[in-house]
Amino acid sequence: MVELEKTLFKTASQIEVTLNTSFQKSFGITFSEFLILFKLYQDKESTIAAIQKDIQYKMDSASIKTKKLRELDYVKKERRQDDERKVCVVLTEKGIEIVETILAVYSKKTTNGAKKFSTEDMQQLISLLDRFRTSMIYKITEDDIRRSAY
Repeated sequence: MVELEKTLFKTASQIEVTLNTSFQKSFGITFSEFLILFKLYQDKESTIAAIQKDIQYKMDSASIKTKKLRELDYVKKERRQDDERKVCVVLTEKGIEIVETILAVYSKKTTNGAKKFSTEDMQQLISLLDRFRTSMIYKITEDDIRRSAY
């Protein structure tokens, strides 16, 4: 299992480094900041707390990243229609354009890369990764570490 985790970590790291470089050069954002834009693109609006929960950031990190995206005019804060006491974050037109541009490029690149795999291979990989994520990923606690150290 350690080999699988090492391979997944290496793959995720390579993806993040590559995307960070290209996103930073093209749009002035990181991959993790793009994930916020993508969440807003899918959900249409979100609170900072929901962003933090869904993308698993610390609250201050989600807040700082969202503030940067506001400064770049990719997102804005608005009062919710159903409850004006609550503030949500939404994409601006500029933010929508960036997400759609990135998705179009990503779709083209993954389509070309996926030609090396059959449709069945891709479906099996997705299924196996989903199963791994939901059943094999575990949280290591401080108690686990202390117990193994002695």
